[in-house]
Amino acid sequence: MGRAKEWMLEQEERGWYEGPDSSVCPDCFDDDVLSSFVREHADAFECDYCGNTSQDNGEDPGPIAAPFNAVMEVIAEGLFKEWNYADDEGIPYESAEGGYLAETVDRWDLVYDWVPVSNEKLQRDIAKRLPDQQFCERDFGSLGPAQSMAVDWESFCHVVKHRNRFVFIRPQSRMTASPPEQTNEAEPGVLDSFGPSELELAPEEILDTIGHIVESASLVRRVPAGTIFKRARVHSRKRMYRSAETLGTPPENKVRYPNRMSPSGIAMFYGALDGYTAVAETKTRRLTPEEIVTVAEFVSTKDFSAIDFSNLPRVPSLFSNSSRRERGAISFLHDFVQELSKPIRRNSREHTEYVPTQVVTEYFRYAFRPSSGEPVRGIYYPSSRVPNGVACVLFFDREACGVAPESAWTRPEQFLKLDVKSIARMRRRPAREKPPPPASQGSLFS
Repeated sequence: MGRAKEWMLEQEERGWYEGPDSSVCPDCFDDDVLSSFVREHADAFECDYCGNTSQDNGEDPGPIAAPFNAVMEVIAEGLFKEWNYADDEGIPYESAEGGYLAETVDRWDLVYDWVPVSNEKLQRDIAKRLPDQQFCERDFGSLGPAQSMAVDWESFCHVVKHRNRFVFIRPQSRMTASPPEQTNEAEPGVLDSFGPSELELAPEEILDTIGHIVESASLVRRVPAGTIFKRARVHSRKRMYRSAETLGTPPENKVRYPNRMSPSGIAMFYGALDGYTAVAETKTRRLTPEEIVTVAEFVSTKDFSAIDFSNLPRVPSLFSNSSRRERGAISFLHDFVQELSKPIRRNSREHTEYVPTQVVTEYFRYAFRPSSGEPVRGIYYPSSRVPNGVACVLFFDREACGVAPESAWTRPEQFLKLDVKSIARMRRRPAREKPPPPASQGSLFS
């Protein structure tokens, strides 16, 4: 076998063919990973696709474009994470039916739909470097990681809404945030232990899976002492509320209606990081002439841990080093938080529709323990009523807000203190203010 034939077979085996001896600049890609790769491997002073030159950089006239074939290798590796040849996936082919008996795409559609480039000539060159075959999603016969977790979540919602919401029997306790033990010789990333699964997960396993993702994505953040939380209360304008007893967490016998994170009868502190969002989350209808809104600030007196769903990591690029399962887990997390904060009309159905998020909240409050060992004392989540607004639920009762305990024999721990000077009465939402950073940021996969 000649060397040329061997070289052709090697290219077919790796899934792409050598392209033109051209160079491409980072501006030709709408993907941060590909653009960064080009900058790191730049060795040419002109882009052969858009015409940019090093002189366009002004004070930095260095190389601006990387070899096309080097970038093509990264693109091909990324595409084959999610896609594979239809023949290799065992898709039946029936010529009488017009081709493969499943949805497939050719190399042109694959590149146009999945490779974010801004240059048509570059798109054509990339597509021509892929084998002229039909492609389908990898592991076609089973659900992908994100799809698998979405199905499990849908099953969980159905179970806790309509079958069983109070007792989950665990054959083996797995209530910590530690991932399942790995038996493989290689050490996969934490999120590599998630989906797809062959069997539908039980409710308690779904909760643990969500807990593992939260821990792995560094969403358990430290809330420092001195953090300000805004809380609003709608009431009769004839009344004056100026104390933690009347503006903080309500007494348990006054919690008559279910909330997003808590059922009726269970009191929690609902607030926001800015007054505009606090009022919007509280005032769900137009005020009557007899009503008014009182807004007050509660300041944290000590550090505590909270889960921050308001600042999720971005879904990793297809062309990054992240595995398919890591991408699926973060993608599921975005869908989960969207479900968590979606608006629900109060028409008596909220007693049922809020159940899944209420169960998840109780899991984080009582069962979940991050690697730090400290209990989670609240959840930050995107407001359903204010774009980019951050709402929160804190697991603090009245005493934790500074209300004197009913019994002289108890000394409850106080976490929040009312700032009396901040109390304001208003008939409309306050001016929109930029909320402070949610909590100390954590990196994604350490």
